[in-house]
Amino acid sequence: CPLCSEKINLEKNEIKFCEMIRCQNYTNHMEIKFNLIMREKTSPTLYNLFYDPSLKKWKNSLKYQMRSIPLEISKEFLFSRLFSTNKKFTRERINNLLKEVTQELKEQEDRLLRANEERFALEARLFKELRKQVSTYTLDVQKASSIISELDFYLSLASVASENSYVRPSFNDEKRIDVKSARHPIIEKANPDLIFVVNDYSFSSNDEILIITGPNMGGKSTYMKEFGLLVIMAQIGSFIPCEKADLPIFDSLFARIGASDNLIKGESTFMVEMKEVAEALEKATDNSLFIFDEIGRGTATFDGMALAQSIIEYIAAKLHTKTFFSTHYHEITKLSEKIKNVKNIHCDVIEENGGVTFLYKMKEGSMNKSYGVNVAKLASIPQDIINRAADLLRSFEKENVISSSTQIEITKSDTNRDTITEEIKKINPYNMSPLEALNFLIDIKKKVNK
Repeated sequence: CPLCSEKINLEKNEIKFCEMIRCQNYTNHMEIKFNLIMREKTSPTLYNLFYDPSLKKWKNSLKYQMRSIPLEISKEFLFSRLFSTNKKFTRERINNLLKEVTQELKEQEDRLLRANEERFALEARLFKELRKQVSTYTLDVQKASSIISELDFYLSLASVASENSYVRPSFNDEKRIDVKSARHPIIEKANPDLIFVVNDYSFSSNDEILIITGPNMGGKSTYMKEFGLLVIMAQIGSFIPCEKADLPIFDSLFARIGASDNLIKGESTFMVEMKEVAEALEKATDNSLFIFDEIGRGTATFDGMALAQSIIEYIAAKLHTKTFFSTHYHEITKLSEKIKNVKNIHCDVIEENGGVTFLYKMKEGSMNKSYGVNVAKLASIPQDIINRAADLLRSFEKENVISSSTQIEITKSDTNRDTITEEIKKINPYNMSPLEALNFLIDIKKKVNK
């Protein structure tokens, strides 16, 4: 310590200016603050301003001279004037303290105050010189930083892939998806003591929409989110957690998962959901990826079912986007019988003795139950409610309260109409002559008649 003999484990000829060095010799633990790291060889002048060897010698001699001064006053004055403590002194108190100042103490005070000013000026000058020197290497520093950051990126990916047994994915142009024994990269690390159930992903070139049914807590959302993460990891150049992966290259990924509102803008949960779906449908291409989780659940059953089915029909007819679509509307699983590029999978469960066991394994085909009452029981809902809900469920199923929805034959979109619409959008009627406008109208009429 510059003020006493206590060792602070400093290296030779170096002061480490940390945020705070506490000297244990003082009862109040005086805080000596430094704001620059500087070796003696870098700037001997600045080093001496920080660490003056003569200070220790002067301090020892001062002990004898200050014996006649009251201990409390001398400490307060020395600490406040020389080391800038935050303690406040009134004018009367300062005047009283000044009476106790010796000539030598005054000289040393002036010297230290002057050294402090010189230190700040020297620091500023050295910093400007350093900045000027570094600026001459700006391009080299930026280039080196770019190379190092890229190297760090790939080393990080390689390290994660090696530690977690990831494999290198391959890509195809046939819009084919074939992933074997895929794992969720976050869940398996968050719960290392649990065995993560692996699943496969299989889309042929003609498959476009995957309707996922199954119980609550069965793993539908995890299955979809997992694939989204695999796609992102693969397309940033990372290996992915699976045994094998053959993927198309997606130009965008649109996910509509969860429930949230926007009260500031006066938008309900269902409104937010519909706006996000609308944006996805507007911006997606046939090379995009949709992850839609229980679309339509925020409104009445028939409304939600109608919206869910019509969205699937729209994607199949117009967009041809690879789509994961989870739902509890079991009626719309029958779309796979009408639309050839739609198929069903479900989360497998074992039902026995009035309870269910989730296997978290995806199987081909649809499921006609959601096991919501069973999940409510697992969540410790009062048994009276569970019993009543089970009775009502059996009654509803017996009366067939929710009838099967009418299947609508899917047809290709009217490309001729779309072409005419685009042509009308392109013209500016204010810049057309009467004859040009008439000719344009005649051409539109001919196309409409076709």
